[in-house]
Amino acid sequence: MFSILEKKFKHVKAIAYFSMLLSCHVALAKPVTFQVTTFNIHHGANVADAIDLEKTAATISQQFTKADFAVVGLQEVDVKTTRSKKEDQIATISNNLKLNAFFAKCIDYKGGDYGNGVLLSPNLREAKLNIIDLPKDKERRTAMFVSFVHQEIPFCVVNAHFPLDNTEGLQSASFQLITNTLTTLYQGAVAVIMGDMNIDRNSKAFSHLEKDYYINPADKRFFTFPVNKPAKQIDFILISRHPLVKSCDFKVVHDPSSSDHLPLTAVIELSE
Repeated sequence: MFSILEKKFKHVKAIAYFSMLLSCHVALAKPVTFQVTTFNIHHGANVADAIDLEKTAATISQQFTKADFAVVGLQEVDVKTTRSKKEDQIATISNNLKLNAFFAKCIDYKGGDYGNGVLLSPNLREAKLNIIDLPKDKERRTAMFVSFVHQEIPFCVVNAHFPLDNTEGLQSASFQLITNTLTTLYQGAVAVIMGDMNIDRNSKAFSHLEKDYYINPADKRFFTFPVNKPAKQIDFILISRHPLVKSCDFKVVHDPSSSDHLPLTAVIELSE
């Protein structure tokens, strides 16, 4: 397991290799199926504020399929805070799931760090983290760009926890910043944007994105919050309309025992 905090691209050879893949068409040797999950874990606490990271990991793993690889985006993660008894939550969860981990700190919190994490299957190559700040909110918020290679195909997954704002301005600006970064630095990659967006599915922000990204339908089947009586969807997965993407199957994991949000998962199939 490796955990990287606030780390930019440093390995020049790896960057050059990834850039080379972005600039040319690489055929798939065989179809690829991968699974993406986004989960606001509420620092591992359920609605009764009891922290149980084994339960958090079990909630994530119960919906794993026989995919070629898995990617998990976590929001509201504590690392060595007094609130969470100084536990490194990203390390504990990733070790439990046997996945590699990246962590991006957003703020100092109660003697430790508070932020977001991305977990990856260990069979993925050239995995690198890039972090950008989202538009200014009451507290610092970031977007994690994790790029990697599978079957010589470049991928980039983005995990973010959007500003908590009653207007759509900050959320729309956050989407714009993320999509611009994907276009500038990762054009040609199979891209996934996921996280707690703090915005309704019927928002105008999504109508502007649907021409470039697959998004689940606006339907109560995909409500993720609040956990006991879900009344809205604020957690999302967006998959780029890349030529290799042939299908996307979205599903909410109805397990209310380990957070105040429900996880959302998508199984994506790639083929020529």
